[in-house]
Amino acid sequence: MSGKALGAYSLVGANVNYDINKNLRLNVGISNIFDKQIYRSAEGANTYNEPGRAYYAGVTASF
Repeated sequence: MSGKALGAYSLVGANVNYDINKNLRLNVGISNIFDKQIYRSAEGANTYNEPGRAYYAGVTASF
């Protein structure tokens, strides 16, 4: 394995689901609330950098 070892870290996220009715659900959330930046110096597929804070929303419908 090449590169430096990455120390321990934590990422915090939160999401909320709201049932509009029995067939429709709304969800919103945020990933990496504190915008922690993680930079990896190794090589390979598991060495992506943490993307930073991200917001998301979605709707789920069931029939």
